[in-house]
Amino acid sequence: RIKVNLVTHEIFLKTSHLYNEMGKNYFYRNLFKQDLAHIKQKTVQQNAESFFKLCFKDFTIRENRYRTLLLESSTPNNKSEKLYLNLVKVFEKIHLEKSEPFDLYLGEIQDLTHLLFADVLSSNQLKYRKVGKKKGFLTMENISVREELELYLDKFVKVQKKHEIEPIFLYVNFFVDFMNLNVYQNEYNDSLA
Repeated sequence: RIKVNLVTHEIFLKTSHLYNEMGKNYFYRNLFKQDLAHIKQKTVQQNAESFFKLCFKDFTIRENRYRTLLLESSTPNNKSEKLYLNLVKVFEKIHLEKSEPFDLYLGEIQDLTHLLFADVLSSNQLKYRKVGKKKGFLTMENISVREELELYLDKFVKVQKKHEIEPIFLYVNFFVDFMNLNVYQNEYNDSLA
């Protein structure tokens, strides 16, 4: 028999907030101060490489090329390598302190999408998907999924500001909803989420 202990949403929220505050502790900052920039950069590189391997299986890079691409003297030779370097830039934007804070707004999502796929996908492939909406008996009017995403993001930000739901749950729900919206006219909507 397995004993089940239920953890309420409030307890989970307070516990994760406590862990977050513990991570800001002066002792930890002092302990890692000398290596903090290196640790953050390594985290960016590992996240980018893992994400690239997981989400972009039709783009391939030789294993030893991941590290050499990060050298200043190295230049990308193909779209796969360009996509990987773009992905490193995206993770730097998210992780490193020198960049502006990332907020989940339509403009930010569009900017990240263009940053990620710069020189990899055409501007046509980065357009929002259109869906037909019946206007009358014989006529159809195309609307962009962008409008639907914008409404969704407005609701998302309102819920986020209330701090009633643990952010990890909120973001997981966003990922699933973004994938289901199928926002862009390319096959990488899941990876973009």
